[in-house]
Amino acid sequence: MLLELPLQRPVVAAVSSGGRGAPAGTVFMPVITVQTDGPLSGLGYAWCLGGGGRAMTTVLREDLGPALVGKNPLDHEAIWDHLYWKLQGVGRHGLVIQAQSAVDLALWDLKGKLLERLSQ
Repeated sequence: MLLELPLQRPVVAAVSSGGRGAPAGTVFMPVITVQTDGPLSGLGYAWCLGGGGRAMTTVLREDLGPALVGKNPLDHEAIWDHLYWKLQGVGRHGLVIQAQSAVDLALWDLKGKLLERLSQ
């Protein structure tokens, strides 16, 4: 899912100001769910100012999501390395790594939910 959050007042940041463009009036936030074979799932998100949300959502859906299938969701370090090297030719900075961070956040959320369940 892609949330488009209008800001009450524009934000001037290094990526949206100076010669690069006007102040950003919108935050785009791709929100993802990593679903396991069982009942547990993890929620993750990323954000970008002014634009790039649709591109980030496409990277998540078309590239990163399918690369997670069959992986152990608790082995987030191995997953991070796998995803990083899978897409390193596309982009190791910016939009691609932010999308990968949304996956990492979802995996940490999943771990937290599993630990909470085991402690009950």
